Amino acid sequence: MPSGPSPGVGAWYGSRVDFLLGDSGASWYYTWAPHHDWITTPAGCEFVPMILGRQDVTAANLQSATTHGRTLLGLHQPDKKGKSSLSPSAALSLWPQLERSGLRLGAPAVTANAHRQGGWLDVFMSGGQARDEGWTSFLSTGIRVPRSSAPVTPTHPDMVSQVVAQHVHGRFGLPLWLTEFSLIAWGGGHEVADPSVQAEFLTAANSMMAGMPFVERWGWFSLTPSSGVEGASLYDGNNVVTPAGARFRTIAAVDTEPGPTPESTPTAAGVGAWYTKEVNTLLRDSGTSWYYTWAPHHDSITTPGGCEFVPMIWGKRDVTPTALQQAKANGTTLLAFNEPDEVWQSNSLTPTAALFAWPQLEATGLRLGAPAVATRGHAPGGWLDSFMSGLAKQQGHVDFIPLHWYSSPTLLTSSKNVVDAAVNELGQYLQAVHQRYGLPLWLTEFALVGWTSNLQDNIVPAQSVQAEFLAAAASMMDGLSYVERWAWFSLTQYDMSPGASLYDADNKATLAGERFRSIAAEK
Repeated sequence: MPSGPSPGVGAWYGSRVDFLLGDSGASWYYTWAPHHDWITTPAGCEFVPMILGRQDVTAANLQSATTHGRTLLGLHQPDKKGKSSLSPSAALSLWPQLERSGLRLGAPAVTANAHRQGGWLDVFMSGGQARDEGWTSFLSTGIRVPRSSAPVTPTHPDMVSQVVAQHVHGRFGLPLWLTEFSLIAWGGGHEVADPSVQAEFLTAANSMMAGMPFVERWGWFSLTPSSGVEGASLYDGNNVVTPAGARFRTIAAVDTEPGPTPESTPTAAGVGAWYTKEVNTLLRDSGTSWYYTWAPHHDSITTPGGCEFVPMIWGKRDVTPTALQQAKANGTTLLAFNEPDEVWQSNSLTPTAALFAWPQLEATGLRLGAPAVATRGHAPGGWLDSFMSGLAKQQGHVDFIPLHWYSSPTLLTSSKNVVDAAVNELGQYLQAVHQRYGLPLWLTEFALVGWTSNLQDNIVPAQSVQAEFLAAAASMMDGLSYVERWAWFSLTQYDMSPGASLYDADNKATLAGERFRSIAAEK
């Protein structure tokens, strides 16, 4: 059983942050931001978003927080002089926007005097309670070690006990999160305890808080070194675990209660479709759970019972009030910008142009997918990478990453086992993209088609190979928790890839179509 409060850590992006988070065993972490851009959350670990200060109280950031977590840390160190400084009245004026996120909400985390009558937190809490009972769910606070002429020592759990138990909880009667603590005396020439002393303190403080049922979580400062206070972090500047880090790992391992291994959640099987005379019959016959049409509507197509239509803004031409309203009327999720990285296509867009149009897509309020690039979704400096970097700068958001994948002509002509090679390549690509962005994935186009430059000599393996690949790829993706959906290309025959579709030119199920029906029925 868990032995006390959940151990967590404050983290920021670094070249090894994904590995270090996983290695630490932290049950939760935060980044002083409403997102965890460029950080992949380890399995069994929870990301908790934060609205750092006044500048972060925007619709985009609040939507990002809602997307990334179930709990919200609100307003960091507002009592500290500087750019994040806020008066209690100013914080109260912003608070309704945080409440509307619907997330479990923590009070502002003050730097000091959380227990003091008439202090910053006391004034804030008094103002909030006068306005609306139940307006905050827990208190978030940090511990600042007083400066002294002697080195800080592990006797400071007594100080933590005094602040947490005797004062803060006693004053407000709410659960507590200790979101920043370590043996650092902040000030000119910060005083930092030796690594061995940090480890001893961490152990003693955790043991003390384990006896306080009102302390829900604590977060050590920090995962990796902060300038000027090296020695307190869990890992040093060379990414080597410190004594505190080793102790943290032990605590985290004890805190984790082994449970039953969860069964993999099958990904939703879908298909890309366009209007044909028999499309309604074929959609229904396929058993697909969702489909899309490369358009914001499904004109002349009747969606079968139990099936979902997902609208798309295909390119810049579709960023119009009419098309966006159609998307809102026809679905709850929006696919955006199909293969904008393909310069030969009429829907080609630069990342800058896509970013300029993006606020109009965000304004629909639909769950929003990033532009679906044709290739190189994982590549640093590629189209998607440039878009995602720009999106972070303009404080925009996406909820998931759609991708396309097709086999290369070389793979199809030189591999001894085409299916195994293709599934392996696809799996590696999905993993690489997820590791780069840390968001759920939708594979919205895939099939065994080797596209060539003139599009007339495309390589399409036999139906039996397509069917075998579809089954193996679907099984592989069922084991990837971050892949939410996939869609085969395509429902009906595409003239430049005959044999890859679920139904042939005579509207008869292909071998891949028969396999798709079996997969869909099992889901």
